[in-house]
Formats: sequence, structure tokens, C-alpha cells
Amino acid sequence: MKPNSPQKSSPFSLLVSSGSLPAESLEAAGQTAAANNLPLSQVLTREYGLSRAVLLQALADYYKCPFVEYDERLPIPPELLTTGISTDKLRAEGWFPIIKEKDGSIVIACTNPAAPDLPAQVETYFGSEPYVFQ
Repeated sequence: MKPNSPQKSSPFSLLVSSGSLPAESLEAAGQTAAANNLPLSQVLTREYGLSRAVLLQALADYYKCPFVEYDERLPIPPELLTTGISTDKLRAEGWFPIIKEKDGSIVIACTNPAAPDLPAQVETYFGSEPYVFQ
């Protein structure tokens, strides 16, 4: 199956089970995304009218963690950016530190909280600090 097409166990399959989208539409959106090398989320919002909030909630439900919506005005604590992090590299890896909690834990916004290599990537920059992936 192509990387942008939906799978039965994909986060977006929850859109079907929740009644937000018919299964046929999800399959068609997956084919459109794959054929045009687009993210499935982009096709679902632009061509099927699903809101970003609905997609984010599906991701949160699938990964069993809260979602964080990107906001360029969100101030990133300076100490999280002084560890030699390349923002281009983080973008490519699909994660970014966004908050340092009072207890010292670091909140990481990521595209796939279940990625097996994510903890190792984060530890490269922040050592063994406690992390919360969202």
C-alpha cells in the first residue's frame, strides 16, 4: 500500500468509525493523495471538507494522547532551542520541543507519537529528561 493511502489501522480510519467520512471517500482520498504525492490530511481537508480539528482529534484518539495544534506564535522556551537543534532536521524528523513543564518534563509535539525511533531522536538533544509526546 502506498504511504499516503489509508490503512485499516490508520489514524484516519477512525473518521469512518466515527461517522465523519464514508469508507469509500477515505479510500478515494487515499488514492488521490498517493497519486499526487500529497499528505492524506491535506486531501481530506481540501477536497472532503473535514476540519483540521476533526483530523487532529482522530490523531489524538488513535495515538491516545492529546493533540497540539501548530501556532507560530507559541513561544518556545529558549533553553529548548540552545541544544544545537537544527529546526530543519526536526521538521524532517517530525517533532519539535514546545514546552518545558514546571516538573522539568519536556512536551514534544510530533507527527507520530508512536514512532519507534522518536525517543532516541529526542534523547540525542535532551538526554534522559522526562518527555511527553503529543
